[in-house]
Amino acid sequence: MYHVKKPYTGEDMQFPPYLMSGHTLHIEFTSSRNGRSKGFNISVLCNELSNAFSGRLMDGASPAEGFLELPTQSGEWKRVCEDRLTERVAEVICGELGYPGFKEISYENSTCASDQDNCTRAPTCNPSTYRLVDCTAEHSMCSSEKVVKIICHEPGYKGCYKLDTKTLQNVSNFKFSSTAHCLYLCKTHDILAIAIMNQTDCVCFPSSGVQLGNEPKCSEETTSLSKMLVYDASVGFCEELNDTTGGSWNSKITWFSSIVHLTCMDGYSLKENGTLRCVPGSSPLNPVWNDSKPVCIIVGR
Repeated sequence: MYHVKKPYTGEDMQFPPYLMSGHTLHIEFTSSRNGRSKGFNISVLCNELSNAFSGRLMDGASPAEGFLELPTQSGEWKRVCEDRLTERVAEVICGELGYPGFKEISYENSTCASDQDNCTRAPTCNPSTYRLVDCTAEHSMCSSEKVVKIICHEPGYKGCYKLDTKTLQNVSNFKFSSTAHCLYLCKTHDILAIAIMNQTDCVCFPSSGVQLGNEPKCSEETTSLSKMLVYDASVGFCEELNDTTGGSWNSKITWFSSIVHLTCMDGYSLKENGTLRCVPGSSPLNPVWNDSKPVCIIVGR
C-alpha cells in the first residue's frame, strides 16, 4: 500500500497514479483547526491493464532489468532499437510492470537496422501518459543497430536523498553486502521499517520516524557518502523459508530477485529443484517463489 499525503488547499489536486496490480489507494481526511469549511468531490478511476499492450524485459540479471521488448498485433515480440527512445518510455514500461520508476537505460550492439523483422522503434509517450496503450506507436524502421536495455528500480524504492549524516549518528547501523541484505536486516529489526543506505552503511528506521517531504533529492554534485538510497523494507519479500528435516538453506534473505539453495545432509537426497528465485507475483511488491519448495528425503525411501 502506498500513502501519499498532501494538505487540501481548496484547489483541484491530482495524485500520481499507481497503475500496477497489487497497489491499494488509501484516502484519509483529517480536519485542520485552521482550515476552512468547504465541500469537495473525490473521483478515483481504475483502468484494467491489458497484458497485450504491456512491454517486457528479457535476458536480464534480475526480473527488474533486461532488453526491452514490445508485442506486435500478431502476437510476436520485437526488441526495441535505440532510435528516439526517451526516458518517459522507460518510466511507463517500469510503472506498468509494477516497479517505482526506471534506474538506468543502456544500449547494446545488435543487428536491428539490417534485421527489421525482429526490431521495432519505441513509441512516443508524453509526460502525462502512464500506460503503454496510450502512447503513440512508431511505424518507421530502425536506423540504429543498437537495442535498448532497461533497469527498473526494485520494489519499495522511495528515492535517493541528500540526507545529513548527523541525523543518522544515534541510530543503529549495519554493514551490508547488497541492497537485499540491508532490507533483510531492517525487516528483521522492525517489520514496518525504512531502510536507508549509502556505500558503506545500512540504517533502519521505523516507518513512522522518517519524513522525506522536505529533504533534498540527490544531484550530480551529491557526494557518495551523502547520497542515501531509501527503501520501504516492508514490501518485496517472498515467503520465509525454514530449514527442513535433513537440509538447510544457504541464505535467509528472501527479498525480491534473491536466489536461495537447499542443501541436504548426508543420508538425504533432494526432491524437486533445490534452487528457488523470488520473482514478481501479482506485482513486484508481492513476489513469490518461482517453484514449489524442495524437501530432503532419506535415501532409500
